Amino acid sequence: MATEYRSYAVIVPAGATIAAPNVQALAMPARIVTSIRVRVPPGPRGNLGFRLTSNRQAVIPADGLQWVVADDEVLEWPVENALQTGVWECTAYNSGVLPHTVYFLFALEPLSTRSAAPGPSPLTVTA
Repeated sequence: MATEYRSYAVIVPAGATIAAPNVQALAMPARIVTSIRVRVPPGPRGNLGFRLTSNRQAVIPADGLQWVVADDEVLEWPVENALQTGVWECTAYNSGVLPHTVYFLFALEPLSTRSAAPGPSPLTVTA
């Protein structure tokens, strides 16, 4: 279960092309991502496409040739085994004449939550 949430509003300017997309960092500390919620308000009408990337490499969709195209939608993705570095980006194009905003909400856990194994209890030392 997530213990931390980070939200981002990514404004994609008009004129950002598939060949030269807009890239915006979604920087966060190293964390385990448990789910990602995306809201695309009404308006893009097929002119906006985005993908989540890390160091310009596609993460969602994993195929670097595809884009998520949405209009007036909320998308929710449960995530397992995603990168934990905190180096996320939104890479997007906007072939329309108006800027559009995409809203991201990452549900996160600290790395130690899952990786820490229970250890021995400290001993009390008496004289």
